[in-house]
Amino acid sequence: MAEPRGAAEAGRAVKFLAAFLAAFTLAGVAYAAAIRIVDPYGEFGTGVFPPLEPDMRSEKMRLFRAYEAAGPPEGLILGSSRSMKVSPRALERATGRRFFNFAVDNARAEDDLAIYRWVRAQGARLAVVVIGLDVEALHNDDRPEASLLASEPLMRALGPEAPHGRGLLDPLREFGPVRTFKRYKDAFTIRALGDAVRSVGLSLRPASRPLPLMEFEPDGYLRYRRWERERREGTFRFDQDIERCLTKSQARFDGMTGLSARRRAYLRQLVSEARSDGTRVIVWITSLHPLTTRYLAAHTAYPALLADTRAYEQALAGEEKVAVFDFSRPESYEGTASGWYDCIHIDESNAERVTAALLGGRP
Repeated sequence: MAEPRGAAEAGRAVKFLAAFLAAFTLAGVAYAAAIRIVDPYGEFGTGVFPPLEPDMRSEKMRLFRAYEAAGPPEGLILGSSRSMKVSPRALERATGRRFFNFAVDNARAEDDLAIYRWVRAQGARLAVVVIGLDVEALHNDDRPEASLLASEPLMRALGPEAPHGRGLLDPLREFGPVRTFKRYKDAFTIRALGDAVRSVGLSLRPASRPLPLMEFEPDGYLRYRRWERERREGTFRFDQDIERCLTKSQARFDGMTGLSARRRAYLRQLVSEARSDGTRVIVWITSLHPLTTRYLAAHTAYPALLADTRAYEQALAGEEKVAVFDFSRPESYEGTASGWYDCIHIDESNAERVTAALLGGRP
């Protein structure tokens, strides 16, 4: 008996749908695999193609593994971008110990603790840890950086002490498989596809890549390639973006009314663990351009917050027996007015003065 015509058509439709879904799934898997290999934002750490917007925490972990493979580091530099110009080579020349600069953008106290634990988990035996402490690293909003939350290795290093956001669903979003799923989900956009194509193009034609503003050397030291070239050519202007820099600096203190108890505990825990490991700890309050200091004093609670940070640093010195320095004012380390790239970042000349003061100055 012949199959009814309607049933045959329905069967063909089901087969077509199944074939279409299978092809669609395979295409999606292939696309996800390609995005993972190209990794245009440096989220997966493949390192095959040049990332367009590398995540600094992932990039520093990748660099550290390669650096450690060439010889174990005995010194670690922590902090935010304000600590990225502290030279590992200068510290090595002065101490005879091999250093790595693991400062990351917008570092908070939980970043420093996570990075220290991650480095120790790699087997590093550290003799010295130098911590650049921004006032806002102790911001009492207790809101961790998104790039820290997205870093499964660093969140795992923090363990049960890992911070969470304010939403009820944030602990679920921070669950490893959920974060991985979100990375792949975000890859299915026109922007991600376009950036992946650009990354492949830069790999095939390196000369077409514009000079990056920021680039890290193998020991984690930061180079401002574009600004360095402008200085060589005599075209660099400190004031070319000063308004945006000051506004951005102010935003970092928005809502900060005091020092976070939680973040103070994170830093104290780092110091305690380091000292238990037999590691010498140096903490220094990072510097701001005097123009920025005056601007923040007029628009935020910065003077009171700085005073609280100084008091906290002195408490660390007394209770934890660490060396502390207050370099919030450039004159405290004989910094110069010309030794700045912008309103919050020192250049090589002022960084050398900071390093010399850390090594030869009085706590």
